[in-house]
Amino acid sequence: MIRSSLSVTKRTPLATRGMVVAEHPLGAEVGAGILQRGGNAVDAAVANAFAMPVVEPFMSTLAGGGTMLVHMARRDETVCVDFNVEAPAAAHETSYELAEGVSTAIFPWRRVVDDANVLGPRSVAIPGTVAGLTLALARWGTMELRDVLEPAIKLAEEGFVPDWYVALNTAVLCQELAAFPETAKTYLRDGHYIYRTPSMEGGDVLRQPDLGRSLRLLAKEGPDAFYKGAIAQAIHEELWVKGGFLTREDLAGYAPRVLPALRGEYRDLELAFSPGATGGTTALETLNILAQFPKARTTWKTPGGLHLRAEAVRRAFLDRLEHLGDRPWRRLHHASLRGGPPAQHGVADEHCGVALGLAHGRAGHGHPAPERHGLVRPRARARQLRRGGQASAGEHGAGARIQEGRALLHRGRAGRAQDRLGHSPGDREHGRLGRWAAGRYRGPAASH
Repeated sequence: MIRSSLSVTKRTPLATRGMVVAEHPLGAEVGAGILQRGGNAVDAAVANAFAMPVVEPFMSTLAGGGTMLVHMARRDETVCVDFNVEAPAAAHETSYELAEGVSTAIFPWRRVVDDANVLGPRSVAIPGTVAGLTLALARWGTMELRDVLEPAIKLAEEGFVPDWYVALNTAVLCQELAAFPETAKTYLRDGHYIYRTPSMEGGDVLRQPDLGRSLRLLAKEGPDAFYKGAIAQAIHEELWVKGGFLTREDLAGYAPRVLPALRGEYRDLELAFSPGATGGTTALETLNILAQFPKARTTWKTPGGLHLRAEAVRRAFLDRLEHLGDRPWRRLHHASLRGGPPAQHGVADEHCGVALGLAHGRAGHGHPAPERHGLVRPRARARQLRRGGQASAGEHGAGARIQEGRALLHRGRAGRAQDRLGHSPGDREHGRLGRWAAGRYRGPAASH
C-alpha cells in the first residue's frame, strides 16, 4: 500500500545584528519591536516574557516562575536570575494523600487523590515571574517597565486571533478549563467553545481584559502591585479562602536572587546553565555521564547509543526528583554536585552498560549523595565564552539576540491553558514549612 506523507518545513533567516525567537509569532514581534526601538536584549526578553502569557496562556503566566541567564560580553561574566516558584509556608511533604498509579503531570511521580497537586487551589506555589523579570529589567535593561509592558497590554485588551496551535492546546484541555468558572470565562468562547482559527472566515478574536488590567496595574505600581497590592490580595482571597495554601504573606516575602551561572564543559564545548532546581542541573549531569563514553558510542543513530542517552537522562532525573527543591530546604545544593573526577564513578563497562550507582546506593555505592559529585562538575579549565557574539533572551525558546551580550530567560512551564506552576506539597497546617515546589498552577481571576 502506498500512502502520502505530509512534510512541514520552516526556514530561519540569518540576522546580522539581532534576532528574536519565540514559540508564537506575536511574541517574537514584541521582542523585535523593542530592539527596533533601541532596547537591549534584556529589554526584549522581558517584553517578550510578559507578552507570551497573553498569546500562549497554556505555556506561560504572570503567576509562573523560572530563571534568566544574562551574559555580559565585555566583562565575560554570566549570571542567573533565579525566580523559581516556592512552596507556601503552610505546605509540607505529607499534605497530599497518595493514590495508586503514576501522575499524568510533568513528572512521573505517584498520583495524588483528586489530582490536588495538579489542579485547583492546593496546587499553587509562590510565583516568581513578575519579581524576576522586573529585577532583570531594573538591573540590566534600559527601558521603563511601562514601556516594556505596553505591547502585552495592547495584545490583551485589543485581542488577537488564535492560531491552530493555540486552538489545539485549548481543545486538549477543554474539560479542565470548563471545570473552573474563571478559566472557562477567560479562555473559552462564551465560556464553552474554542476560539475559532482563521479559515474561510477571519477567526474569533480572543480578548483578555482582566489580564490587561493586571498588566496596567503592574505598569503603574511595579511588582509591589503583584506581591503586596491589589493583585496579591485578590490571589489570597481566591486561593486561601477556597482551601489553598498560598497567602498574601507568602507573596510579600518572596524575593528573586542573582546567582553565578552553573558552568560546565562537554567535549570541549563550554556551557553555562541556570543552577538549582532547574533543567540546567539535570542537563549538565546528563552530559557529564555521556562524556565518559566515546562520542561514537553515544550517537542517536545506533540502538546502543540511544540506550546510553536514555539511561543518562533517566539517572539524572532520578537525582533531580530526589534532591532538588525549594532553595532553603534543598537537601543537596547544586554546588555540592560539582567537583571530583568522574572516573571514580565507574560509568561504563566493556558491554557498553551503565553502572553509575546514582540513586539509593546502587551498584555497590554507599550513600548516594557523595557518590555523584563528579556528575555535575565545573568546567575542566578556564576558557572564555565566545566573545563579541550575540545576546539572546527568551522564554521557552523565545529569545532576542544582539551584539554586546547574552541573556537567556527560561520560564517554568506555566500550564496548558490552566496555567501550570509548581507542585506545592502542603496541607493547610499553619507553621509547617514546605520542602518542594514543582508542578502546575491555575491562575486566579485577578491575574488574568
